[in-house]
Amino acid sequence: ERPLTEQQGGAHDIGAVAVLRGENGTNRQGFCLYVGGGLGPSPQVAQLLEDFTPVEDLLVTVAAILRVFDRLGNRENKYLARLKFVIRNLGMDKFRELVFKERTGLRAVLAGKIPPIVLSAEPDRPSPGGAQHVGAPNGDPEFGRWRLTNVRPQKQAGYFMVSVRLTLGDVTAQQLRVLAFVARQFADGWLRTTNQQNVLFRWVPGASFPAVYRLLKGAGLADPSADRLADITACPGADTCQLGITSSRGLALAIGEIFRNGHAHLADEAGLRIKISGCPNSCGHHHIAGIGFSGGSKEFHGNQVPTYQVFLGASLNLDGTRYARPTIKVPAKNAPALVGRLLDLYHAERVDGEKFDGFVERIGAARIREAVKDLTDLLPQADAPDAYVDWGGEAQFRVKVGVGECAS
Repeated sequence: ERPLTEQQGGAHDIGAVAVLRGENGTNRQGFCLYVGGGLGPSPQVAQLLEDFTPVEDLLVTVAAILRVFDRLGNRENKYLARLKFVIRNLGMDKFRELVFKERTGLRAVLAGKIPPIVLSAEPDRPSPGGAQHVGAPNGDPEFGRWRLTNVRPQKQAGYFMVSVRLTLGDVTAQQLRVLAFVARQFADGWLRTTNQQNVLFRWVPGASFPAVYRLLKGAGLADPSADRLADITACPGADTCQLGITSSRGLALAIGEIFRNGHAHLADEAGLRIKISGCPNSCGHHHIAGIGFSGGSKEFHGNQVPTYQVFLGASLNLDGTRYARPTIKVPAKNAPALVGRLLDLYHAERVDGEKFDGFVERIGAARIREAVKDLTDLLPQADAPDAYVDWGGEAQFRVKVGVGECAS
């Protein structure tokens, strides 16, 4: 059974987590609000603003946060124009005081002008009928694996969520037409994008799995391992981004190969993700990965080489978020081998039931560095010319960056 979805509220400027509070025998709807999170070169975990914001107060509270930020945010340096820096300067107690004071004033000014948020339960759906457990379409042995990794039950009996794994987040126009057809015919008419670079159907009856699978497979969209270890997230990197230093997409494809050759038995492992950014700005979310990569460069034997800072052991949950920690730097061409080495070490030395973040914390950075030490160096260029070329590249690596669109 798949674990609970990652809790990512701690990584955002404003994170709202839906909660119910019992009052007078009823469940009152609201949100637990976190503020000041962020990734990039200066990561910060969001802090709790208040543990219960009634649903009717959500918009006015967000407006109050924005007004405080508008007054006190950095207008001189876009790289410091984030809520996390305002909170660092003020302290959380002072920031909370200013937000609540602002909210009190806004309630009076905006009374009757803010549309109410109506959180209603999902509409009742007709019984799906039919068998909920069906055999593989036309004896396809991959159907069972797809069913195991890409399908999750909803709380509404008989209905399921179906994840469609998009390699590198890429999808063609023809594939989108197929996805639209599946959404209309076998789901609720909606196709949802996710921040895992995949798409998601909801309200799929169990009896429809064979038809959905056949259509997706015909369009090249039935890859298993959605949201599992082999499903790697990567930003555009140097392929298209002016801030990109390394080819994060190229590395993602290279690492993906180890889950077809040598480590195929680990491809469907849940609860451990690999995420890659082509620069320190964390557009690929390397700070919230079990194994994260941040692109950079280093000189070996007088030549620039694409490298990655490796981040290990993120822990995401409502009780506390811990970002992955920088542990070691590795040349880009050695990164797939490093992933394989780390996974082998984890499976050889973990204790029963130990998650990857707990394993990293227990054995420590020094032990990990020692296990992969040989992968951190390179032979001279004359002896290993390919190591001085980035993944997917043809010429010797050179750092070329321009003015980017993102800010940390």
